[in-house]
Amino acid sequence: MARPGDALQLVIKNLGYAAKPGCGCDDRVAAMNRNGLQWCVDNRDEIIGWLKESANQRWIAAAVMRLAPSVAEKVINQIVDDAFQMCGYIESDQIAIITT
Repeated sequence: MARPGDALQLVIKNLGYAAKPGCGCDDRVAAMNRNGLQWCVDNRDEIIGWLKESANQRWIAAAVMRLAPSVAEKVINQIVDDAFQMCGYIESDQIAIITT
């Protein structure tokens, strides 16, 4: 099973983005891996904030954030959902399950 930070990094890499030197992304990946999936689920808003912060440092992503914020919000949420699912997290309207 994938670790949450690694999974998020892979989803973002598959979109064509990579961590830049000194951006702090690798530290956040390590923190997510160290704290585990449940911590990530419980702190989803913080992780989304990290992604928005990083997106604002990249001109194309920053433009989308400014010009189409609702689209950007959906994309960021989908990125997090995809990463969590890679780690065995399943969510529905009624339950949330972490499979291991």
